[in-house]
Amino acid sequence: MTRNGFTLIELLVVIAIIAILAAILFPVFAQAREKARQTVCLSNEKQIGLGIIQYVQDYDEVMPHHQFYDGATASTFRTWQDAIDPYMKSHDVYRCPSNPYNRVKVAGGQVDYPISYAPNEALMPNWDKTWSTSLARIDSPANTVTVVESRAPWAALSANSIIWDSALGEWTAGYYAPGAPKPGAGDGDAFHHNHFINTIFSDGHAKATKFARTLSPSDMWMTAYECSQDPGDWFCGWGDNQGFFDWAAQNAVKQEYR
Repeated sequence: MTRNGFTLIELLVVIAIIAILAAILFPVFAQAREKARQTVCLSNEKQIGLGIIQYVQDYDEVMPHHQFYDGATASTFRTWQDAIDPYMKSHDVYRCPSNPYNRVKVAGGQVDYPISYAPNEALMPNWDKTWSTSLARIDSPANTVTVVESRAPWAALSANSIIWDSALGEWTAGYYAPGAPKPGAGDGDAFHHNHFINTIFSDGHAKATKFARTLSPSDMWMTAYECSQDPGDWFCGWGDNQGFFDWAAQNAVKQEYR
């Protein structure tokens, strides 16, 4: 009786073909999954951007501080999320599903807001600053960063902190809340999807962009304005120099942001 079947060589060929296809397709699937998560994060940012616009319209066109004390309870520390929260439908919008720190509480504040998004501190200064930023001070709203994705423990970021700071250094120094995963050696403060950072701009639109694009050919972080308000900051005197940002975009920006 004749038996039909595969020979060992045929089976090995089939297994080899499956292995090759898997090696080709798995990275594609991973990229597609990350792209879907990036879309969710971008949708979150669009809702956050609308919340900020509504807040500003209700408060004399002035941005909130990124950390502040509740006027009713002087000892209660709040963050910018508290300011816009009445305009938001859910706390889930503050959490990016791709961000490994999205279950870790951001430093400061009494409410358990997760690390995922951080405002530009030139637009939302800290509680101890005597100045606030109004919409009238923003010359180019469509090209001014309001919020970016973050892996840093801080409630706000600046272009200079993203260029220079190390998430691993901040983790080692104990600035993260307990349970935060250890960052990679080359990780900066901003969080990215395949080298693109979801960004909210001051006119309310949100899009994925390269961090270097926010530095040059123009500074989208209003660093010169921030230094005019607070010239004692450590980066003022050079951080507001467009020539420095042009150089940094080519030389000092971490590889993950290129």
